[in-house]
Amino acid sequence: MKRFAYILCLMCSLLAMTGMTGCRRGREKDADRTVLTLYVYTREHPLLTKADVGEVDPTAFETGVSSLQIWVFEHESGDLVGYLSPAVDILDAEKSDIYQMNVSDEFAENKPSVDVYVLANALENYGLTLSESSTRSQVEAAVMGSSHFGTSPVVSVVPTEGLPMSGVLKNQPVFGQKPVLRIGSESSIATVTLVRTVSKVRFVFTKRLEDDEPVQETVTVNRITLDANVLPEEEYFFLNDAWTARSHRVGATYVNTESALRTDDLAVGTTTDDVQQYAYTDQTAAAYETLIDGGIDGGELTACGPYYLRESDRRLSGKIYYTVGEREQQSVSFTMSEAGDFSRNHTWIVYGYFYNGDMLEVVAVYISDWTDGGSVTNEIYNW
Repeated sequence: MKRFAYILCLMCSLLAMTGMTGCRRGREKDADRTVLTLYVYTREHPLLTKADVGEVDPTAFETGVSSLQIWVFEHESGDLVGYLSPAVDILDAEKSDIYQMNVSDEFAENKPSVDVYVLANALENYGLTLSESSTRSQVEAAVMGSSHFGTSPVVSVVPTEGLPMSGVLKNQPVFGQKPVLRIGSESSIATVTLVRTVSKVRFVFTKRLEDDEPVQETVTVNRITLDANVLPEEEYFFLNDAWTARSHRVGATYVNTESALRTDDLAVGTTTDDVQQYAYTDQTAAAYETLIDGGIDGGELTACGPYYLRESDRRLSGKIYYTVGEREQQSVSFTMSEAGDFSRNHTWIVYGYFYNGDMLEVVAVYISDWTDGGSVTNEIYNW
């Protein structure tokens, strides 16, 4: 299965020694300067996106990179080692870019441990003013506030600049000799895993086809809301350390009122003779995603979303308000199993079906712990 992850590698040798190819950009190496060689690339990796389910493919828009910022700071002092903001194209599995960061003679001589921060698709977006003059404290303190990837406004289409992504790696030793240094160990290259800072949820609905009822009652989803105190007001772009499957870093306050993901009526005109066929039943994540997408394309499921939201360290929950025919409006709740199921770079599907009369049943397939025992650079949650 095709899998994607964005990795920033700080290479340990000259390009000719690695045997890797790519487009050289950024600051060209001065003849008498020492450099850190930065290799930014996309690579096929297993991406886990469902609770104990497996892997699914991200869409091209959700994986696109349109801008990149890279900071390297000395770990102990916080002094800036170097900064790059290279021009990038949308990266894909067939392309890599090579960048070279000049470093000072003093740095090359002392080789202090470093912290590396990478930010994608956030240049001049989200009210950020991060630049070459930004301190490490300013980079770490950068937040995405309540006006971005919340419910006001709701984001249901990937922005033109792409989804924000970040990666961080701290207290890494520096090895190598002039003119090329590397980060990691004598035998391996340190990597920064670049992941989306947001997560997403989508809803699908259908109703059972009743053979003995030639005229089907009208079913309408009137509103979908998130409960109060489940979505943080702010989310930090950078984690405190290297990303893991349930990593998150959010502010101390939460949206304290019920907020709406959808407010306009959605007619559920789709039907199926077997509503249970779209409930998750131990298949792989890829198979389940294919099943849901096939139901939408085949006219048996009505899609709503996706909605891209700030991550949360709490159990995401909410309500679906609906009416059947001329009856009184009703609501049903949906919720995640555990806190942390909606940490960054996760996806969630809520399946609602009308089975008997006006009863809406809800099944949620969500992300939970990373359970395969792999390493972060080999197995990651993603879409």
